Amino acid sequence: DRFEELKEKIYSGGDNLYSYFPNYGAGCPAAMFGVEPEYRKGSDKYGIMSETVWYRGEISAQKIISHLENVRLDENNEWYSRFLKITEYAAKRAKKDYTISVLDLGGVLDVLSSLMGPQTVILTMKRNPEIIDQACSLLLEKMLILYDNLQGIIDQYCDGSDSWLNLW
Repeated sequence: DRFEELKEKIYSGGDNLYSYFPNYGAGCPAAMFGVEPEYRKGSDKYGIMSETVWYRGEISAQKIISHLENVRLDENNEWYSRFLKITEYAAKRAKKDYTISVLDLGGVLDVLSSLMGPQTVILTMKRNPEIIDQACSLLLEKMLILYDNLQGIIDQYCDGSDSWLNLW
């Protein structure tokens, strides 16, 4: 509602795109893999209020592969289901009036860092790089499924999509 109200107040001349970005924070697939989002409110140096989302997991290097293998992308996965539902809701509402952005999925190593913690990822890169390679492959496979499903939903209702960069 707030997005649509703002959209009506802003003149869009020429090549501006109106775009709704369902923002769960960078690397939000970490939530699908079991990391509970941590929401923080704050303000920048100009006093503008903002919200930030952090994903901080502590899965050990010894458990990360089995953990990733056991994650199912289906309706029983609360966050996967939520991501699909919000995208469908937004795309149905947008129709041809504005575009919808795909979630900020982040990079594979960013998501892995959110699952294991950055220090554990760095140490595992040095000590057991094969674990990192296998974990990245599993993450990429599942993140591509998420992306394809989100983009497929958007394509049903809208003429294209954009990204957090607001590029069609």
